[in-house]
Amino acid sequence: GIEATPKYIATQPIIAGTDLLLFSGDQSPIDQSIDEFLRAYNAGEVAQEKVQNAVNRIVKLKQNLLR
Repeated sequence: GIEATPKYIATQPIIAGTDLLLFSGDQSPIDQSIDEFLRAYNAGEVAQEKVQNAVNRIVKLKQNLLR
């Protein structure tokens, strides 16, 4: 099976095309997941273009909702 590590939780949905991750509960695993995502991003394991495209879609949605 798949081990749901903080790195897996934070990177795989983004790699698969998810634009936004929502976390709740204890802050420690959230912080760990964010740290692991940043490490993976900086190591090139998560494509900069993929993240930038997700950011652009979120910003566009926000702009459209605020009209």
